[in-house]
Amino acid sequence: MKFNLLASASTLAISGFVALALPGSAHAGLTCTTNSCTMTDDLGSLTPTFRNQAASLQFFTPGAGQTLTSVVITEAANFTQTATITAPASDNGTFEIGLNLTTARGPGAPAGFATITAQSIAINQTYSFGAGGGTANYAKTLSFSQAETATNIASFIGSGSFTLDVSASLATLGNDNGGNLTTSIATLADPTVTITYGFTTSAPTPAPEPASMAILGSALAGLGVLRRRRKA
Repeated sequence: MKFNLLASASTLAISGFVALALPGSAHAGLTCTTNSCTMTDDLGSLTPTFRNQAASLQFFTPGAGQTLTSVVITEAANFTQTATITAPASDNGTFEIGLNLTTARGPGAPAGFATITAQSIAINQTYSFGAGGGTANYAKTLSFSQAETATNIASFIGSGSFTLDVSASLATLGNDNGGNLTTSIATLADPTVTITYGFTTSAPTPAPEPASMAILGSALAGLGVLRRRRKA
C-alpha cells in the first residue's frame, strides 16, 4: 500500500510537470519546422503585364517560449515563352523578351517593408532563314527569385493575414532585322511570394516547486494516517 501511494504521488508530480512544459503555438496557414515557419502564395499563370495582384501572407503568432528573430520575403517567377517565326524569304535576327517583377506593400502590410524589384535575364532566340524562307518554333522557360530581409520584424507579429501587391511588365520585345517576318508569340509568368519566419524557442518552464511538494506532501500525509490507524 505504501508503494502504491508513493507511485501515485510521483505520477501526479510528473504529469503536472509535462502538462505545464508543453509549449503552445498558433501558426495557421504556415508550415513550420523546429526553428522556422514559411508559406508561399502562388499567383498562378498570368500574362506578363499585370498590376497589383494580391499575394496573401500570414502574420506570425508566437507560441509559448517562441521569439521571432528574422523575416525574409522572397519573390520569384517562372517565365515561359513560345513562338512561331515565319519568313517568306531570307531573314535573320534575334527575339528578346524579359520580365520586370515588383513586390510592394499592400493593404494591412507591416510598415518598413521595402519594395522588391527584380528583372529576369532576357530570353533570347535567334533565327536565320535562307532565300526560300521558312518557319521556326521555339519554347523557353526562365526562373528567377530575389529575397529581402525585413528590418522591422516586430511588426510582423500578430494574427490573421496581410497582402503584398505584385506587379509585372515586359522588359524587352523582339526585333526583326529583315522586315518581312511574321510571328506568333505567347508569354506567361507564374509569380510567387514566400515569407519565412525564423524564431528561437526557450526551454520549457518546470512546474512550480511548491506545487510538486504539496502533491508529495499529501501522499505522505495519507501514509501517516494509515500507519496511525493500524497502530490503533
